[in-house]
Amino acid sequence: MPGRAGAAISVLHVNHNTSWRGGERQTFLAARSLRRHGVASYVAAPPASALLKAAGDESIPALALRMAGEWDLGAALRIRKFVVSNRIDIVHAHTAHALGVSAWALVGMRGVGLVATKRVDRRIRNNFLSRAKYARCDRLIAISEKIRCNLLDDGIDGRRVVRIYSGIDLAKFEEAAPGPDIRAEYRIPGGVSLVGTVAAMTREKGLRTFLDAAAEVIGERPDTYFVLVGSGPQDRELRGLAAKLGIEDRVVFAGHRPDAERLIASFDLFVLPSLSEGLGSSVLDAMAAGVPVAASCTGGVPEMIEDRKSGMLFEPGSSASLSRCIVRVLGDDGLRAMLVSGARERVKAFDIEKCAAEIAQVYREVKRERAGK
Repeated sequence: MPGRAGAAISVLHVNHNTSWRGGERQTFLAARSLRRHGVASYVAAPPASALLKAAGDESIPALALRMAGEWDLGAALRIRKFVVSNRIDIVHAHTAHALGVSAWALVGMRGVGLVATKRVDRRIRNNFLSRAKYARCDRLIAISEKIRCNLLDDGIDGRRVVRIYSGIDLAKFEEAAPGPDIRAEYRIPGGVSLVGTVAAMTREKGLRTFLDAAAEVIGERPDTYFVLVGSGPQDRELRGLAAKLGIEDRVVFAGHRPDAERLIASFDLFVLPSLSEGLGSSVLDAMAAGVPVAASCTGGVPEMIEDRKSGMLFEPGSSASLSRCIVRVLGDDGLRAMLVSGARERVKAFDIEKCAAEIAQVYREVKRERAGK
């Protein structure tokens, strides 16, 4: 019996990121949930990373692994040694860099499968090293139909591509205690509307659009405050933009918050302003928390949200389109109630247990195919 006793399949999940963003949370949730589907999960992540700590807190065996780049020979050799020592059936790479290291680690190991998750709405680079690592994959999991189509357009054999949506722990929302009082914490006046987003401060997240729209909305609805939860390289630039727009007293920069998921319940409206997005699991958090959503119509977002039924969609990069959505939702109680009701029904399709069951099926297929080679 490979892996730990009682498990039919043993899998090493590899993620090179030190931060805790959507991809890291999905890696953790999958590893935790797969235990209920006959999979013994192990995690390889950088020392002191949020993912490594989360795995330890859940007693998921882990390998502290520094990865200097996607072709780090030292990291590849450590993965190879771990695979042999723990009789791993499948290595699952959750980032592009992790895929490069994992493919390098498995050279010549015909009995070990390689699965990779593609999370970003970005085309595969057309060079030898990129083609080589994707060619080694037994399966590529696309987290949205948009990404699946990208992979097919990039020449990946459709038999190796499967679409499995990201998932969230819906049970957690059903049992959740009240979240932190963000209004009291940041001294936001009572009786005002609160519009928030949770995102890394990077260009593709469209946070300049969020602030431009905030200025437009405040001009029409002065009783509106905005909250930006997250950190990143654009922090100083975005604070400067808020000051330039004259709205710094109406925008809360909350920074990185480990309780970001729970903060969402404090919002009157959640906004996803991304310019590009594989799926956007923070939208699912808002939908499950009963908070109406306005999201940019990009990448896999329209696969989560049916416009004006389970959320509002707006043109990516358009502050005017976003501000119109915000003003409309905040000013229409009936619309808000309808969006919340539609979202609660729609989000059921994105339960992590459903996601884990589909991933486990992929593992079974890969193991069976590798055994036959």
